[in-house]
Order: sequence, then C-alpha cells, then structure tokens
Amino acid sequence: MEERIFKTHGLGRYPLMFGAVIMVFGLLLSLNIIALHGHRDEEVFQVLGIFFMCLSLIPLLYGFSLLLRKKGLRLSSTGFHDPQMFRNEIPWTGLVSVSNGVSNNGREEAIRLILHPEAYKAAKVNWMAKLVMADPVNGIGYTAKMISEPLDVFGNEIVDYANKALEQQQYMEH
Repeated sequence: MEERIFKTHGLGRYPLMFGAVIMVFGLLLSLNIIALHGHRDEEVFQVLGIFFMCLSLIPLLYGFSLLLRKKGLRLSSTGFHDPQMFRNEIPWTGLVSVSNGVSNNGREEAIRLILHPEAYKAAKVNWMAKLVMADPVNGIGYTAKMISEPLDVFGNEIVDYANKALEQQQYMEH
C-alpha cells in the first residue's frame, strides 16, 4: 500500500504564544515599564524581569522544536504516525474507531481517533498534545484548524485506509 500523508498544522504555536507573553512581561518588568504601585525598587524588578525572560525560553524553545518536527499524519500499511502528536507509530489493530467529537476545551468540532488503552500508552503522546487534543478515553483528535480538509472527509479517508490496510494484513497472513 502506498503511504498517505495528511498535512496538519502544528501544535507549536501554543507554547510559542505562551512563551512570547512571558517574554514580553519580563521585558516590561526589566525595563521598569511596569512595577507594583508604590514600590520603586528598580533593581529588583530588573532581576525579576530577567528571570521571566529566561523562563520564557522553555516554552519558546519547545514551540520551535514542535514547529521544526515533520508535520502530518502519516498512514502506512502497518499503522499511523503523527510526529508532532505522538512518538511511536500506532498499529491499525490499536485503532478502535474514528468518530466525531469535540476538542479538549469543548469549543471546536474534531475527529477523534479512539484507541485501545495499550495502544494509547505505547504511542507516547507528548504533553502538549495531551493539553490540546489527546486523552486516553477520547483518543487523539484533530480539529478543522489542524487539517486542511473537511472533518468528515478526513475521518472517512482514515477509515477507508485502515480497512484496506487491515484487509491487506489479513491477506498476507493467509
């Protein structure tokens, strides 16, 4: 079977936005643009601002590392893999169902790839994906903002590919 890749938009923007907010806050503190009312300890606020700017490097570097990873949901005859969401390939036998659902924040429609608990654990889902679109009960989700195709088309193509891959595996076993 030919490998199929769905383009996805990365998770890196979330830690980048968070890191940028902390960086700006630290910069404003270190330049004494903001301070506590009635306190004029400029040196303390400069040190505190530098601390926040250094602290902002953690989410900024993590966000850039997510953006630099290969993007896309890769479907192969053995399973599926999205390097930005999880480390290991999930075999087709680990996929329980593909269903419509909502994002973890409950605001956006999503396609959910429901997995066996062992498959979810073996996938090693990264913590950013867990915050945004993945959990053991509801599986791994993709919102319309994360993919370039309509959600129903995306879900149907995954199901079709999975069925063909499983048929091919059964044929090879016999």
